[in-house]
Amino acid sequence: MTSQPTPAVAVATDPAQSTWCSHCKADTRFTIGVFVLSSTGVTRVNGLSFCDVCDDPDSPLPVRRIDRG
Repeated sequence: MTSQPTPAVAVATDPAQSTWCSHCKADTRFTIGVFVLSSTGVTRVNGLSFCDVCDDPDSPLPVRRIDRG
């Protein structure tokens, strides 16, 4: 039984881009794309985004409530 060679695969990201955060209504989110480079071509596998205001674990935003009293 002959073994098949394992394909060479590399993961790459594109440069981060500043985008609009629709939750906090500010230009504080950044987005990056994640790509897999293989011998058969390039595939975009995911996109990641993070907002400096909304996703800050040290100081989360307060819960917004509407008082309909």
